[in-house]
Amino acid sequence: MHYSVCMQIKSRYSALSNLEFFQLLSYEKYQTYKINFPDRLLTTVKNFYGSRIDYVRLKNGLLVVCASLAFSQKSVHKLIVIIGGSRGF
Repeated sequence: MHYSVCMQIKSRYSALSNLEFFQLLSYEKYQTYKINFPDRLLTTVKNFYGSRIDYVRLKNGLLVVCASLAFSQKSVHKLIVIIGGSRGF
């Protein structure tokens, strides 16, 4: 039974390493990203989503968020509320 549980856990969570790019949304790291943007994480987005995303626009948008006083130190949820509210969502 122990082996079965271990295999289920390994199988279920093995893909989490593919989601490393979620670190791009860590507002605690925005100050660091302003100085040294983690292009390696953007590459993981490319590997995961392929040609479905405009990566130049994504990077530029993330850099604006990182540099903006209005957006810095705000969680993803708060950013969505701010951006969504300004667009009438």
